[in-house]
Amino acid sequence: MNKLKDFIRDFWLNLNPGMVCFVAQRVTGLALLLYLFLHILTLSPARAGADAFNQSVAKFDNLKGHVLEYLLLLAVAAHLLNGLRVILVDLCGLSLAHKRLAWLAAAFLLVTALYGLRILL
Repeated sequence: MNKLKDFIRDFWLNLNPGMVCFVAQRVTGLALLLYLFLHILTLSPARAGADAFNQSVAKFDNLKGHVLEYLLLLAVAAHLLNGLRVILVDLCGLSLAHKRLAWLAAAFLLVTALYGLRILL
């Protein structure tokens, strides 16, 4: 518990685009790992037949399910864009431009979020 408190304190003391991207990459990675397990759990009735599969998937055909799909879109997009940023910074020698790349990734994420919201509504 003390490590978590120290991490939160360090995060607020060193609040910059690099630190925000670092935390966002870890949080979205854990969220996608959790989604993967839930996805397998939801699709496992497919072995019992089409009716069991359709019943399992129908649980998410409501507003709550659509909001969860939207959050999944945001998590995947954020993880992808930040991962591309890390690749550009590390492998292409663009470490001096890491803040601009972070803002560019955030702008692409905003466009993705607005487009996804347009589709959801």
